[in-house]
Amino acid sequence: MTTERDIKNQIFYAETMGQRKGREEGIRDNQRETARRMLALSMDLAVIAQVSGLTPEEIQAL
Repeated sequence: MTTERDIKNQIFYAETMGQRKGREEGIRDNQRETARRMLALSMDLAVIAQVSGLTPEEIQAL
């Protein structure tokens, strides 16, 4: 019984972590897209960094 419970907990943990990682990546994608749009509008790098949450280096890499 303990082994079955352990396996179920391992599966649950793996699924939960996968969902969290997917959400985090989605958030990062959204931040990058926001920064790209702001760059296209020729906005100041400091403003883009403040709004998007990305570092100036990450923005310049876009």
